[in-house]
This record gives sequence, structure tokens and C-alpha cells, in this order.
Amino acid sequence: MPEAQGQGIGWNLLKEFIEKGMADKHLVFDGAPRRFREAEILDDVMKWYNRPLPICVYLDVGVGEVTKRLLGRGRADDSPAVIRSRLQSFEKDSLPVLDYYRKMGRLIRIDGEGGRKEIAERINRALAKKLGKSWLGIVK
Repeated sequence: MPEAQGQGIGWNLLKEFIEKGMADKHLVFDGAPRRFREAEILDDVMKWYNRPLPICVYLDVGVGEVTKRLLGRGRADDSPAVIRSRLQSFEKDSLPVLDYYRKMGRLIRIDGEGGRKEIAERINRALAKKLGKSWLGIVK
């Protein structure tokens, strides 16, 4: 297996899932990869295991709505200053990842505004269109 030392993805867990056949259909990573190098490593890992290359589903949500949602969670670490810092990190680290997937034809942009059910339906439609019959429609 290729050298996998990025942060954010549980590389050993990924390896175990693939090797034990626990990921025969689809793997879903929530919030990962967050950095460009992690995206490259993930591609290398999937190639190594002869798996399809990842597709990035990006929920496009405005800064105001993101802030409202995070503050609404009620977590102590969700202060306006911390949220601004997270958004700056997103711009610096994660936007290049989105650009990478876009250039590779593996980015699906979803309007992330609205209710959960509405957003889930958008995700299902987009993945069904991209993956065809292999998509099981498991997003609820």
C-alpha cells in the first residue's frame, strides 16, 4: 500500500475496511480529505486496491448559513471567532481539494441550503446520475 501519512483520514481503518471486504460498494468520508495531499494519497490508495477513484460531493452553503448552523449546535467550541478561523482554514486548505476534484471531473456540487430532506434528495439525485445503477440511494 502507498505511504499514507496525511492527517484527517483514518488510513489504517480504510485499509482494514477494504481488505476485509467491508467496503465492497461505496465508501463515504464526511469532511475528508481536507487537504490537497490527502486527496492525492486517497487516490493512490484506491488505485493500489483497484477501487474506483473518489467522487467529491460538495455541499455549497453560504457563510451566513454555515455560521447559523454551527452556532445552533450549541457546542462550546462553536464561537464566532472559532467559526471564522475554521472558514479561513477551509479557504486555505480545502478549496484546493475541490479544485483538484473539479479538474478531474469528480466533483459534484450540491446546493446545501434548505432542509435536510431536501438536501438529501439532491445528493441522491446527483449520485444516481453520476454512478448509475451502482448507487444504492442510501442517503437519508
